[in-house]
Amino acid sequence: MAKRIVGLSHPNRPTADHNTGLPAANTIMSGMKMVMPDVKWLMPTVKRVVPSVKMGMADVERLVASMERGVASVKVIVADVERLMASVKALVADVEGLVANVKTLMASVEGLMAEQRDPFHGQLAPVQR
Repeated sequence: MAKRIVGLSHPNRPTADHNTGLPAANTIMSGMKMVMPDVKWLMPTVKRVVPSVKMGMADVERLVASMERGVASVKVIVADVERLMASVKALVADVEGLVANVKTLMASVEGLMAEQRDPFHGQLAPVQR
């Protein structure tokens, strides 16, 4: 770990010379002087790119709005499907009730047909005079 220099207000603040404690401003200014030609060279490119980035951001905002509308549509579809499923369950219950009624009716018809075949249930018929 670097030795802290007496008189510095912050141990992580950069200085030009850690031995003498020269102010960090000298280091910062010399660094800025080194970087300025590159910044000047990049500025035209940045100026050309900024409108494209703004348009891209607008496209992203429109995409997000479209996705939100899509999510809302999916929620409506899910609600419709849930209502449809409830209707199908009710229809299945009605059909099961109808099947039970048809079975009861069939049993009644079979009983009537058996009675037609043997109206006296195996006993002798009364003598006709």
